[in-house]
Amino acid sequence: MSTLKDLGYTIRKIRKGKGVTQAELAKKAGIGVPTMNFIENGKTSPRLETLEAIAEALDTSVPHLMTHQLDTTVPHKQDLKVRVARNVRDRREYLGLSRREMAERVGFVQQYITKVEGGTRLLLLKNLIRVSYALETQPTWLISDGFDVSFSVPDEVRYPETTEVMEILEAQRVYRKLSIFKMGTVTGHGSAIWYNMLRSGNISIVVFLQICRALSLDPEDLIDARSSEQDEILAKMFFPNAAR
Repeated sequence: MSTLKDLGYTIRKIRKGKGVTQAELAKKAGIGVPTMNFIENGKTSPRLETLEAIAEALDTSVPHLMTHQLDTTVPHKQDLKVRVARNVRDRREYLGLSRREMAERVGFVQQYITKVEGGTRLLLLKNLIRVSYALETQPTWLISDGFDVSFSVPDEVRYPETTEVMEILEAQRVYRKLSIFKMGTVTGHGSAIWYNMLRSGNISIVVFLQICRALSLDPEDLIDARSSEQDEILAKMFFPNAAR
C-alpha cells in the first residue's frame, strides 16, 4: 500500500473517530473539501503546511499521521460475526431500542436480529447497510474493532444501495484492466461468484472486504452514508473514464 494511501487512511480514521465530517475538517484546516477528499483517498500529496494544519485540526501530530499503516487484513468470518454481534447489540442498547423495535425499523423478523447479535449469523452487505440505517451509524463502524457506540451519522446523508457498490467494483475492475478470472484468483473465489454478485447484488461482508483489498479500495468510500457533495466527488473518483 502506498504512503499516500496510508496517510489518507490515518486522517480519515482519526477524523471519523472524533465524529468530525470531512467538510468540518477541511474548514478547520483551511482547505477545500475536494482537496480534503483527494488527500484522504491518497490521490494527492499535501504540502507540509497543509499537513500541519490537518494535524492541528485533529489535535494530533504530523509524525503520527505519517507513521500509521493502513490495515488491509480481512478478518476471519467467525471473528467478524463476533465483532458485528457486539457492535450491533451495543449500539441498539445505546439507542434504547429493544430487538423487536430494531427489527421493525429494519424490516426483519426479530429472530434474525437475535441470531445476528448472538453471533450465529453474519449479515450480508445489503443487510449491514440496512441495519446501519436503522441504528443511525456507518456500516464500516459496525464491522470495525473499537467501535464507539455514541457516534451517529450526520444529518442529510444517504446510504448507498448494494447495486451501486457492485457497479463501482465492476467499474474499478475494468479500469484496472483485471479480468474476472484474475479477480477470482486474487480473492480466492470463482468467476461464477462475481457474475452472480453483479446480477443479484448479493455479496457477503467477507467477500466484499477481500475485493476491496484486491482493488486497493477503502470500504468506507463504497458503503458508508454520504452527502450529495461527497457523492459527486466519489463519482468522479470511481468512474474516471466517464468524467472525461
